Amino acid sequence: MNKNYILLILISLLVLSPKLYAQILPATCDVLVTDIDMWGDPARGVDLRAYTNSTLHWIGCPTDGCAPDDFFCDFDPNTETLSFGTTVDSALRAAVDPGNAEGDTMPNENTSENTVCDGCCCEQIPLFGVCNAPNADNNGVPIDAADALCFALGYESGSLTEVDSNSCPEANAITADGSDWTSDFVESAGYGETYTCVGFRHVPSNVIPTLSEWGLITMAGVLGIIGFIAIRRRKVTA
Repeated sequence: MNKNYILLILISLLVLSPKLYAQILPATCDVLVTDIDMWGDPARGVDLRAYTNSTLHWIGCPTDGCAPDDFFCDFDPNTETLSFGTTVDSALRAAVDPGNAEGDTMPNENTSENTVCDGCCCEQIPLFGVCNAPNADNNGVPIDAADALCFALGYESGSLTEVDSNSCPEANAITADGSDWTSDFVESAGYGETYTCVGFRHVPSNVIPTLSEWGLITMAGVLGIIGFIAIRRRKVTA
């Protein structure tokens, strides 16, 4: 087999592997943290779309509330722990998209400003208004929001700390596996300030590869086998 072909196979595997592993292993800061602008302002937070069926897009610090530099994310593979949130008592925000109505779109402006929504998320403008991060009350839904979020991210359990201030509506889980999120869009004091996830699960149930992702996995496996056979043949004939 041509040496260039073998090299191409190996490069393909290197390119595909991070994507494949990111889909099935517990989420880490390297995978989650993003510095994309939110609501037209600099921001730092965690991109959750791949783990929540794109119903809870993001949690973080978008300047309106906590500042980007206030956001932190720590991951320790030895203790199987992921933690993230804000280091100051200033509102941690969330972008929620009930029913995945807007697909993977991220809000690029706060269209709820100077409207009846008064700058926060509201029923009329669910995604493009600013929500607060989920708190322990979970808007009265009998589900532990931290457990649900961490389960979606590939962990056994979760906990959160909260601050009883800022009245923007909070995002809330409506399924215990964290695969579906919304908000009651009712103003109430409180937001989740930090989240801690503990204990790796083998495969997060809501990020099992789709058919297209299984196709990538299959292709990567086939390419790996071909490359292995070709290298062995070269050794035998050498």
